[in-house]
Amino acid sequence: MQRATPLLYDVVVVGGGSVGGLLACALACSPATSHLRVAVLERAEPAPLHPVPAAPEARVSALTPTSVELLRAVGAWESVAGARATPFRSMCVWDNAGGAVSFDAGGVTFDAEWSAAAGEELAQPVLGHVVENRVLQGALFERMGELSGSITLHCPSAVSAVRFPAEHSAERAQAGAPPNWPTIELDDGTELRGRLMVAADGAMSSIRQEAGLRSFAYEYGQLGLVATVETARPHDTAWQRFLADGPLAMLPVGEKHSSVIWSTTAEHAGELKALSDEDFAAEVTSAFNGGGEFGDRANLPPPCVRAVGPRGAFPLAMRHAGCYVSPTQRLALVGDAGHTVHPLAGQGLNLGLYDAAVLTSSLISAVESGLDLGEAATLQGYERQQMAANVGMSAGLHSIQQLFCNPLLQNSALVSARALGMSLLDNTPFAKDLIVRAASGPALDLSRIGGDGT
Repeated sequence: MQRATPLLYDVVVVGGGSVGGLLACALACSPATSHLRVAVLERAEPAPLHPVPAAPEARVSALTPTSVELLRAVGAWESVAGARATPFRSMCVWDNAGGAVSFDAGGVTFDAEWSAAAGEELAQPVLGHVVENRVLQGALFERMGELSGSITLHCPSAVSAVRFPAEHSAERAQAGAPPNWPTIELDDGTELRGRLMVAADGAMSSIRQEAGLRSFAYEYGQLGLVATVETARPHDTAWQRFLADGPLAMLPVGEKHSSVIWSTTAEHAGELKALSDEDFAAEVTSAFNGGGEFGDRANLPPPCVRAVGPRGAFPLAMRHAGCYVSPTQRLALVGDAGHTVHPLAGQGLNLGLYDAAVLTSSLISAVESGLDLGEAATLQGYERQQMAANVGMSAGLHSIQQLFCNPLLQNSALVSARALGMSLLDNTPFAKDLIVRAASGPALDLSRIGGDGT
């Protein structure tokens, strides 16, 4: 049986989630790359943005100001904000008390008004926005549809086979297609070939595995339980308390709802999932409010009234690919396909969005310089920049998780030193200045990303 004529593209993005969607939109919106033919493959179409459900879903992301500006640059932020995006203006982090040592002596508060007062360069009206994952993906999916002059959506679609250049160059030459382009076959028989393939298909990326790119993983042996709760009053603070088993966080999402992310043992997560909505809310309130110096302060999280909607749980792990690009295979990894981090700082999705922005910038430079999209000169700058940034963030978050949660590091001397360190940090404006800068996202050049998108 003769194969159908392959569809030829400049860039084939495998995975139309938030990271892959942003990459495609950025390429379509930039004047330098809007002429490129971009294909996006996605298994299932996301739920429609409207009507907006009364209760937020449990899976959310805390978007940094840089991530918001990226979404604004590609014309997707208005749809996100029109659905549901909740700002938070302060962040409170404190330690759990254990035995005779008070972790609560080290409460740290980062306030947006404080950072704005530090100077115009730092001024941020908010520290970030909490957005449901379905809202973000839905807005970018809609935007890709609006940019159909540059972007072709293959959805729903599933990849049935992947072939990289070194394996089938002779066959491709005989077929009349460029012999050094990677090929994807879909389950409906469609064949696509592209100058560059981008894997945006998640932590267990099948594209990365098919390419033979190695990665390592550190399993934390815990689950991240996620839930939506109704609170007794509205708030605009991101709360996080380090408990003995792991951090517990609560982020505002909607007027009187909050998202709870609780890192804990599998056994405890199962117990929490089995509780009634009211009992779960009481358990969260108790975990936040229990004892210590910070517990005596007035600015504790508002009490939780009840859980709303289903609760979920996912394994916690740090993963990292040994490389982000393979020029011989014309392949680049973005987002979770290249790296995952512990969720304690809410940075995972943001790192992926930064990947998409930096890769877009590299491809813009390649077009302007007349370089091939898939060659080493195009891709290695992206890898150098993002590998350094992501490895640094991964190592930092892992160190924090180990410092607060590794049982071997919970002796009284280390606990006392940890509490003292947090107290010193809380009274050192310069150090808090640096943290606010880091938490807001990197300084990316967005001047070449964006435009009218037509």
